Amino acid sequence: MTPHTQTSQSGRSIHPPSITFFHYKHLRKWNNIMAGARFDQDIFDRTGWDTLPKGSTKMNVLMFGFDSISRLTFSRKLPKSFEYLTKELGAIVLQGYNIVGDGTPQALIPILTGKTELELPDTRRRMGHKATYVNAYPFVWNEYKDAGYVTGFMEDTPSAGIFTYRLKGFDAQPTDHFMRPFYLDAESNYFDKFSKYCLGSVPRHKVMLDYLKNIFRVYKDRPKFMFGFHGEISHDNYNLVGVADDHLRDWLEWFKTSGNLDDTILILMSDHGHRFADIRNTQQGKIEERLPFFSFTPPAIFYKEVPGRCEKHDDQL
Repeated sequence: MTPHTQTSQSGRSIHPPSITFFHYKHLRKWNNIMAGARFDQDIFDRTGWDTLPKGSTKMNVLMFGFDSISRLTFSRKLPKSFEYLTKELGAIVLQGYNIVGDGTPQALIPILTGKTELELPDTRRRMGHKATYVNAYPFVWNEYKDAGYVTGFMEDTPSAGIFTYRLKGFDAQPTDHFMRPFYLDAESNYFDKFSKYCLGSVPRHKVMLDYLKNIFRVYKDRPKFMFGFHGEISHDNYNLVGVADDHLRDWLEWFKTSGNLDDTILILMSDHGHRFADIRNTQQGKIEERLPFFSFTPPAIFYKEVPGRCEKHDDQL
């Protein structure tokens, strides 16, 4: 049995899939595309906890966010998830976290690179041949990859993505696992065949949530850095994100009960509050637009190594 083989309850060996995305077509039956985390032997061989620098805390990093969700909107529209996150998982929710720029790239680029867009090479599309690809950015996932981590970047809106709508995008795959090929195919050939926000019988936000779970199954014993960002369900209407509450709550529970949070720091967040809804015309809306939801759920090992370092910051950041 190979290191990545799992065993079913009946005792049979379960092998991870050898392909990432596939579609099945039968004119009289079922026609759709499916996302799955493909096991890659080269990635498996390159990664491992033993490759981390000496003295490093052995933790996975899992970041997931919904677009345009303020801290208060998260608690209003995702109450089950918020309760589970704060009461069951003991998450630290930043009460005064402010955006550092207007829009998704300006909010997320500093998080992922440590620099503002103006401090980085010019990647704006309108600059034509003078613009460089965003691969030139010093993304944090590159550092994790160098340290022996499996890396992943998932985003659901390829035509209006963080790095592709206004910026030039990537000229090479940025992480080990990358969902853009899946969403390009799905957006071009499948989304219009089904009800909006669904891919067949599966809500589209759940496709990404399940993909992240699969990554943790396939690379169970390997260090992982994953960043997923879902925009479709919340960008244009902040009320719609409420339909994801049960799925997000169940997703959080799975990570806890499966033991994955024992060595994973979970960062659940957003880029900014809503920018276009009617509430934006009110004073409350103007305030919330600047105060996105941002939370940390460190594993127990983190509290043992740096006791008291996190809790005191929730009311200051």
